[in-house]
Amino acid sequence: MEGLEIYEKMAQPPRDALREIRGGRLAGMSDINPQWRYRIMTEVFGLCGIGWKYIVDRTWTEQGADGEVFCFVQVSLFIKQGDEWSEPIPGVGGNMLISKERNRSSEGSHLYNNDEAFKMSLTDALGTAMQRIGVAADVYAGKWDGSKYAQSEPQREPVKLGKSLEEIAKEKAMTALLQYSPEQRIEYYTKHGGLIIGKTPDGKGRWSGIDWVALAKELGAINA
Repeated sequence: MEGLEIYEKMAQPPRDALREIRGGRLAGMSDINPQWRYRIMTEVFGLCGIGWKYIVDRTWTEQGADGEVFCFVQVSLFIKQGDEWSEPIPGVGGNMLISKERNRSSEGSHLYNNDEAFKMSLTDALGTAMQRIGVAADVYAGKWDGSKYAQSEPQREPVKLGKSLEEIAKEKAMTALLQYSPEQRIEYYTKHGGLIIGKTPDGKGRWSGIDWVALAKELGAINA
């Protein structure tokens, strides 16, 4: 499959792979089931380790406020196309290793240690890397919430541009060259960088690299 075809195939998770986040700063957004990510990667590229793989480049922690500690994981994701592996696709993920939580039985708080923080950071990092090749892209772009597509902007008609100077020069030069013999035309083509790179179906030479603007100026077909 071509790049965009792969991207679009993985862009929309099924409804049962999404869960609405109900608390915190991300409330209202969608959480994507990581197992769906691994499944779609396997479907498109093959089994992990054979069609796609990753390495953990780095793990580290950062001190937060009030005794809290963040942990981070950096990964490189690789996908296989034919017999060749891709360049590394980077991803960084993070989570709380030590967080401050309120005591339910009192007005105080305590520090909570999360023994799955690095595993969660790894999952986050892989999701970030996979996002770059299209996995759940429609969710990140705000187009898909699991039940319907968001209303998109109306399609605009493409702007039709006028002919470029190169196109105009080529047309005028070709017209001016009609008064010259085939041998003279070849001299002009060669003088202005032309090379024969192949043959057309009728057996004639196919020219490439001609500086049409300079040629048209020499022929007086356009103003210098």
